[in-house]
Amino acid sequence: MLPTLLGITFLTFLVLDFAPLDRASLELAVLDAPTQLDVEERELALARLRIRYGLVDEETLEPVPVYERYLVWLR
Repeated sequence: MLPTLLGITFLTFLVLDFAPLDRASLELAVLDAPTQLDVEERELALARLRIRYGLVDEETLEPVPVYERYLVWLR
């Protein structure tokens, strides 16, 4: 029972994680519509959102491994 549950949650996570746009890009698109940020401000805002959502490491700005994001997603 538990392996099935973990398998289903992992597949669900992978489908969401490998979507063409990440959560940070979607949120920035909604927030940017009324303000029209310039390119530099947009990149900075996108980096901050990716850090907030745990998509990249705060210190190195490298992508966080999938297994670490999955464990955070399970919480």
